[in-house]
Amino acid sequence: MPESSRPEIPGLNPSHPAVQNASPEISELKSILAVYEAGKAVFSSTRMEKLLPVIVRLSLELLKADDVSVMLLGEDGKLVIEASAGLEDDRRKQSRLALGESVAGKAAKWKEPLLLHGDAGKDDRFPGHVAMRDIKSAIVHPVMIEGEVLGVLNINRTRESSPFTESDLRCATIFSSQVAQAVCNARLYGRLEGKIHELEEAREKMAEMQSQLVQAEKLAAIGQLASGVAHELNNPLSGIIGLAQVMLEGDGLTGQQKEDLETIHAQSQRCRYIIQNLLAFSRRNKSDREPVDVGVLLNATLRLVQYDFTTSGIKMLVDIKEAMTPVSGNASQLEQVFLNLITNARQSMEDSGGGTLKVNAHQSGGMILVSVSDTGPGIAPDIISRIFDPFFTTKPVGKGTGLGLSISHGIVEQHGGGLSVKSEPGQGATFTVELPCI
Repeated sequence: MPESSRPEIPGLNPSHPAVQNASPEISELKSILAVYEAGKAVFSSTRMEKLLPVIVRLSLELLKADDVSVMLLGEDGKLVIEASAGLEDDRRKQSRLALGESVAGKAAKWKEPLLLHGDAGKDDRFPGHVAMRDIKSAIVHPVMIEGEVLGVLNINRTRESSPFTESDLRCATIFSSQVAQAVCNARLYGRLEGKIHELEEAREKMAEMQSQLVQAEKLAAIGQLASGVAHELNNPLSGIIGLAQVMLEGDGLTGQQKEDLETIHAQSQRCRYIIQNLLAFSRRNKSDREPVDVGVLLNATLRLVQYDFTTSGIKMLVDIKEAMTPVSGNASQLEQVFLNLITNARQSMEDSGGGTLKVNAHQSGGMILVSVSDTGPGIAPDIISRIFDPFFTTKPVGKGTGLGLSISHGIVEQHGGGLSVKSEPGQGATFTVELPCI
């Protein structure tokens, strides 16, 4: 059959009237399919800061716009531009803002999409609106979910001569529904992250409180132990010390006997020192308080140990801020805390061949912070959690009772503050005292 005599097949002939009449529907169907495909990109972003730029980019691409802004309702009920793209000079920004204040506000209030052509200032629906000749055509679409307005999409053409059509508006409606769900998901995700963060903080706080409770229970137990032990041992120990002194003053002792008695006397004195420390635990009553200038007290404490540091070859760096607010405390007890921390730091550096001591004191808000840092061997991770335990010590036998830091911890807590430590093996240690100002 000659090609010219073949019958026309409507589905294959672009010039056929049926095909020409169907082409707008096909074009709109393609646009709608593109919108649904774009939804994959929208829903892939769960964080608001990543979602908003995606919404702007897709709005520009899908609706062939050159100026887009996403406005979201703030907690005060006002629309705020959260993301935008397109025309960024100051005059255009003001136009966009004016559009948001009036037209977008009406779209949000009416909960209806608006299709505008030309100057919105000439539209009877927006009396008093500032003229915006730059915007030739605009779609202002509320972003809603279950009747609740989340924000507004402003999609503008400023260079394209052809205006937006009803078909474009339908595509924008489908896209805005996807945007609404994505924005809602992002907000829910943000709230979920916030709750997770709150739970993490609560868990850490609970763990800290549990640690403090364990420490308090240990101190209470040692306090009860001290009361009994001190009364039972103090009297016979005083007798031993007194008798040893009398015998040492006597005549007729051999060299070995004198040496043995001196050992008995020295070890008895050490036992007395331990009992005195135990009594410090058992006496948990609050001592007399008065305003204490921590800077002055700390300087006086450093003068007490100046000679020891000079002879040991350890360098001392001191930074104590002036005019700090006083704390309410017992000066002698706080001096005991500072002296103990400084002495411990010196001993740790002496054992490792020298180093540098740093003492810093400053005020932060309503707290006085005193830090004592050394460049000693540091504290191993497996024992740092036990550093404030009663009787725990890393010193050799006969050189420490393991009560100094425990007593210091208890004194600082009685003053309403806290004593903490940070350390890494080989990097030294930093003890920090926090005391509330008056």
